[in-house]
Amino acid sequence: MGTARIVCHTDRVIGQIHPFIYGHFIEHLRECIYGGMWAEMLRNRKFAGHDQPTATGYGIPLPWVAINPRPGIRFAHDNTIFYNGLQSQRIDVAASDGKMHGIAQEGIAIQRGRRYDVRIVLSQAGLAGPVSVRLGRGDQVYVQESIARVAPEWTTYSFTLQADRDDEQAEFSIVTEGPGTVWIGAVSLMPADNVLGWRQDVLELIAALRPPIMRYPGGNFVSGYHWQDGIGDRDSRPIRFDYAWNVWEPNDVGIDEFMQLCGLVGCEPYISVNAGNGTADEAAAWVEYCNGAANTVYGAMRAANGHPEPYGIRYWGIGNEMYGNWQIGHCDPETFGRRHVAFAKAMRAVDPGIVLLAVGDMPDRPGLWLETVTDLAGEHIDYMTVHHYTGVPSELTEEQKAQVAVAAPDHIASLLAEARRILDERGPVGHPIAISFDEWNIAYRDAGGRQNYALRDGLYAAGMFNHFQEQSASVTMANIAQLVNLLGVIETGPLSAYGTPLYHVFRLYRQQCGDQALQTTVDGPTFDMPALGNIPAMAEVPYLNASASRHGASGPISLAVVNRHPEQDIEVEIALQGATAQGAVAVWEINGPEMGSRNTLAEPMCVSQRERPSFEASGNLTYRFPAHSVTLLRIPAA
Repeated sequence: MGTARIVCHTDRVIGQIHPFIYGHFIEHLRECIYGGMWAEMLRNRKFAGHDQPTATGYGIPLPWVAINPRPGIRFAHDNTIFYNGLQSQRIDVAASDGKMHGIAQEGIAIQRGRRYDVRIVLSQAGLAGPVSVRLGRGDQVYVQESIARVAPEWTTYSFTLQADRDDEQAEFSIVTEGPGTVWIGAVSLMPADNVLGWRQDVLELIAALRPPIMRYPGGNFVSGYHWQDGIGDRDSRPIRFDYAWNVWEPNDVGIDEFMQLCGLVGCEPYISVNAGNGTADEAAAWVEYCNGAANTVYGAMRAANGHPEPYGIRYWGIGNEMYGNWQIGHCDPETFGRRHVAFAKAMRAVDPGIVLLAVGDMPDRPGLWLETVTDLAGEHIDYMTVHHYTGVPSELTEEQKAQVAVAAPDHIASLLAEARRILDERGPVGHPIAISFDEWNIAYRDAGGRQNYALRDGLYAAGMFNHFQEQSASVTMANIAQLVNLLGVIETGPLSAYGTPLYHVFRLYRQQCGDQALQTTVDGPTFDMPALGNIPAMAEVPYLNASASRHGASGPISLAVVNRHPEQDIEVEIALQGATAQGAVAVWEINGPEMGSRNTLAEPMCVSQRERPSFEASGNLTYRFPAHSVTLLRIPAA
């Protein structure tokens, strides 16, 4: 067991800790929103895209499949008669044969006694029989609702189905006996306990984080996104192909749904506008839709959509990663600097009080992007955004992966300090530019998609928060990417969800840290790390990483300590300079059996926050910090 010393300088406040450093980010990317936060259970509910690659599947868009195909039954993706601007599902039944024919979607997880809301948009020509909507499996029907007579014009039908059994591989089907033709324009299946369309279990996990601010809608997605596609009746909204991520976007979640989410969890919205293939006028119109009075052109549109009061959104980012050749509208820094100014002027002409964030870049990348954009657009920038993902290659050993995870925050802190230097040197006099670190996380290159984070990644997040507190005078916003799934703080399954180790670190720091950052010094054992992934070689990396904060001018002191050693506890002498510890010290710890420990749907609390026994302290104190742990001591002091 090693020994060390930590000194909290209670008489040296180095900055006010802004709650926005505990911010989050969601994007229309894989299972973050659809298949994660949003309660919709059906995929491709508006019938876009390619057909099933089989003889019986032609004319049926993926992932839908045919029910009882045979000669005389024709399926077609109809691009002439459709409901929402692209195509519909058409089913022609030449003659009745006493069987039901239609389409189904497999792999629908249902629970006994749970109610499911169905909404379906239909029209027909010459259809003699009813259309039935079912939950079942194969030839077995669990529950169904029949529409006896479908109207010839597009009509929306709504009802509720209640499951009579558990089945994680149920089928949702839409069938008719015919004869005649039926068109399906859109269909929706949601658990009836959804909250304004959001999954209740996920919503509860998010609310427990007390997220202070949330960035939306991207990310790379925003550089091809046109906000008016995502307003109005959800079934009527157009389907668009998302060229950032090469998927079909149903536009079920737009600005109004996002604002409802922010209201439900009590967080500030932060909107990024399309500076890729979008225009300054389009961005200004979005500001007016959100912040304009109900008698303005776009404010009236918002009111007509059921939201008469302005949203009053303060934080607006112009573009995303425009320096990257992966970005729609990628450009050089001079072009972006001019583009930012044009957008800023147009948006502030609508609402002069908005706070604007510009696309910056970490100073370790070539091209002088940060310097050039600051030179050209600095007076129109309130925050400069920077991004960093710690890359962990698949060929690394488990020990090396742990080294990258725990050491990376120290390297990133140096990049943030260098960005601060550049902004101070190049920014306009009398107009300080804050740093928004609005995309950060650790990414495992062998995951291929969603990543289930381990304890070591929780230690990474804690290290990041310690450095954010250390640089609290400069870094006043940070948004981890992402909140749910993929790189998720929260992971979901079809029937439940859980918090990863990162989730528990967020909760601990958000709940227990103070608002005044105190100067903190650490003296203890170190290790050397070779260059791994995108983290350079680092010598004498401290095993202990710590930050101290105070609650108000004279409240208790929160000391957050990460023991990054994979095996050894470390005994630490803790000294308070400028104050004396007096009374019971409360202790919270996040830990697990080993560095690689993970939470799962089956064992969701393997790594979690636990309150440890308190202890009495007076003067200096000693505490043994367990291996691979995050510990927070709340120390009463006078």
